[in-house]
Amino acid sequence: MKFKILSSSLIINQSFYLILTQLLSKLFRFASSIYVVRILSIEDFGIIAIAMVFINGLKRFDNFGVNAALISQESLSNEYKRNGNTIKFGISIVMFLIAFVFSSYWSDLYDNKNIENVIKILSFIFILNSFSFLDRVVLTKKLNFKNQLLPELIYSIGYAVWVVIFAYLGYEYLSIVYASIIAAGSRVLCYRIIQGERINFGFNLTILKDIFNFSFWVLLGSVFFWGYTSIDNIIIGKILNLETLGLYAIAYQWGNFVSENIQGVISKILLPAYSKLQNNLKKMSIAYLKVVELNCLITIPLNLGLLVTADFFVYTIIGDKWSEIIIPLQILLIYGTLRSIQSSGGSIFYALKKPKFNTLITFITLTLTTITLIPMTIEYGIIGSAISITVSFLISFIIQLLFLTKFLKIKLLEIIIKWITPILASMLMVCFIYFLKSFFSYNLYNYFILIFCGGLLYSLCIYFCYKKNILFKNYLED
Repeated sequence: MKFKILSSSLIINQSFYLILTQLLSKLFRFASSIYVVRILSIEDFGIIAIAMVFINGLKRFDNFGVNAALISQESLSNEYKRNGNTIKFGISIVMFLIAFVFSSYWSDLYDNKNIENVIKILSFIFILNSFSFLDRVVLTKKLNFKNQLLPELIYSIGYAVWVVIFAYLGYEYLSIVYASIIAAGSRVLCYRIIQGERINFGFNLTILKDIFNFSFWVLLGSVFFWGYTSIDNIIIGKILNLETLGLYAIAYQWGNFVSENIQGVISKILLPAYSKLQNNLKKMSIAYLKVVELNCLITIPLNLGLLVTADFFVYTIIGDKWSEIIIPLQILLIYGTLRSIQSSGGSIFYALKKPKFNTLITFITLTLTTITLIPMTIEYGIIGSAISITVSFLISFIIQLLFLTKFLKIKLLEIIIKWITPILASMLMVCFIYFLKSFFSYNLYNYFILIFCGGLLYSLCIYFCYKKNILFKNYLED
């Protein structure tokens, strides 16, 4: 595929199937999550959250940055595939064994044997995913998201159906575990049928060294990323208790619902796309600014809309027992908004073969979070935890922007300009919804009215601004 210029329309065309996949997948996951969050206890979610800290930590090493190393190649040879596969399978087996051996020690830290059971069962996913590793890498490298639609839908639908069945049958926290295993196996089987890359292995020291040189910084950054996205769970679970962690886990899940879905789309489409442009800095800069603009137009209103209606969301959607998460949820939605915007730039460092800068930024975030999280959690509970990670991320986000302006040779104002219209339109929407809320009681019908009115106002504002070109006329591009 040749890239003449990565315009907004081209990004939309290339992302269509990926966005469709995410949309349909999250629709099923959303519906099942609402049911499960009403059925399972708060402590059940605390058990899953602390077990997933351990599993996600191992996932950082299991991935090892090999997929990013392969995708970032201008052309992916069979020799690179074989050697990448060798690394992937080898590390996955090691991670599986580590999970089995050390899960008991992790559960002892929190004095809950159920955590060990969750970790041991979920560790089989390491082995399962290795069998579809090359299939996913090749499809992503080719920007062939159409063929990824079915496997991801099967995973999401399978998980949604099974987690509801298991929860209904009374399997408690194991509902999530069993559903995850069944869904993961179904996805791997579907990838093998659709793409079916040969599972071969290679041992070329030159290629392995090249992959490791790139992957080291990706891995290190991934470990730091796990650190700053997990340290809150570790500290809350230890300093407070698993039930409080369950509250925080749900607040974090919904506070990052938009950002994690957008990041999934952004990272998958942008790394291979930017890699095509790595020798043309001007086109990459134009592409980045267009992605920032498109990203902000979607994510800012979604996050701020949920922020202003957080009370309606809790009382009408997930239930009264979660009322304590309203303020932490609102704070984490600000954090989620920053993550959404930041995701536009992360792939730039990989495409420019400068993964160490992503690692540095993530390390700064982890350090700031570590310093502030414990005293804030002790003093203010999960509200303090939410403030700590939000402020820490804001500082590292500013640092990332400074690096991007240096490497892409653009002005900071050029980036900020892309935020202004979505922010102003979203703030107008927030004020309007906040005013309307005083006339509505908590019920599902009224919540949908607020969403519709807010969405309509935002859409009209955006249409008017871009149609009339009334804001920053000299900076907007076709």
